Amino acid sequence: MLRIGRCNLPDAKESMFFGCAIPGYRIGAGCSCAYAIFFSQVCNRSSAGPSSRRRPPEALFLSPKTSMDMKRLWTLLMVVGLMPLTYGQNLIAERFSSLVAREDVSHLRMTSKAFQMAQYLEAEVDDEETEAFFRFLTTMNALEILVQREVENPKVAYREALGKVPPSHQEVMELTEENGTFTFFLDEANGRVYEAVLIGHGPEECMVLSLTGDMALADLVKYLPQVQGEELRYMGPLATHGQLKLYPNPARAGNYLAVEVPENLIGGTAIWYSLDGRMLQQAPVSDRLDKLSTHGLAAGVYVLTIKNGNVSVKRRVVLE
Repeated sequence: MLRIGRCNLPDAKESMFFGCAIPGYRIGAGCSCAYAIFFSQVCNRSSAGPSSRRRPPEALFLSPKTSMDMKRLWTLLMVVGLMPLTYGQNLIAERFSSLVAREDVSHLRMTSKAFQMAQYLEAEVDDEETEAFFRFLTTMNALEILVQREVENPKVAYREALGKVPPSHQEVMELTEENGTFTFFLDEANGRVYEAVLIGHGPEECMVLSLTGDMALADLVKYLPQVQGEELRYMGPLATHGQLKLYPNPARAGNYLAVEVPENLIGGTAIWYSLDGRMLQQAPVSDRLDKLSTHGLAAGVYVLTIKNGNVSVKRRVVLE
C-alpha cells in the first residue's frame, strides 16, 4: 500500500510522507510496512542569508526485520517521479496555474525530487502482487494536487472548476457526501488513461487532483484506491467505476444492454441521458447481473448513469 500525505518535520513549509507497506514485514505496534521514509523540503525561502539555502530531504528509515536488497524496489518506485512536471502537461498547469502561488492554496507535486533518497536504498521484492503494483507505478508520470482552504463559497468554486475541464476528459463518477461533492474525469482511449482528474469541495475547501501517465484503465481502477492520503482518500471509490461492466457496447437500439454492477450499486437506478444532458428514460437495477432495455432509444451515443445513494457512475454507450 502506498501512502502519500503530510508530516510535520522541523523547518518544513511543505513536507510529504511516502511509504510502502508490504505484507509480512512489521514495524512498531501492528504497522505492516517494509519501510517508511519521510521527506522534508524547505520551500519558498528568502534568497538572503545562510538560512535561505534549500536543504536536502531529511529521511527517517525504518527497516524490516529481514535484510532485503532494496535497489530493485526503489528503481521501480523512482519511475513515478522521473518525469518533471512542466506547464502544459496536465489540467492543473493548463487551467489552474493561477492558483499555485496563492497563500491559501496547498500544492503537492510528485516529481523526481520526492525520490532523491532512492539511490541510498537497496531492495528485492518477489511477491507477484507487489511486483504488479510497482509495474503500475511505472506507468504514472506525475501527481499534482491543489487544495484551496477557507473558500467563501466552495460550491460555486467547485462548479467553476468543473467548467474548466475540457471535452477530452469524460466524467465517469460522482460521489456526494454530507459536506461535499467529488467528480472524477478520465482522459482515456482504447483502455489507456492519460490523465485522471478529481475535482471536489468540502465545507470550506476545494481541491483539484491530476494524475498523468500512460496507464491501463484496469490497473488504474485496481491499484489507485490503494494510494492513501488526506487529499487522496476520495480516489478509493474509483474502483466502483472499474467494476461496472456493460456489454455489448456498441449495443443494438431497441434491444437489451447487459449490465454487471458492483454491490454498492445494487438497488440503484439506471438513467439514460442524451449528450446534451436531457434525461430520456430510467429503470431500476435490482441485481448484480441485470438487463436494461434500449427500446425507445434511437441509434446514437448516450450517457448511462447508474446511481445509488451518494454514488453515481457514468458510461458512454453507443447504440447502432
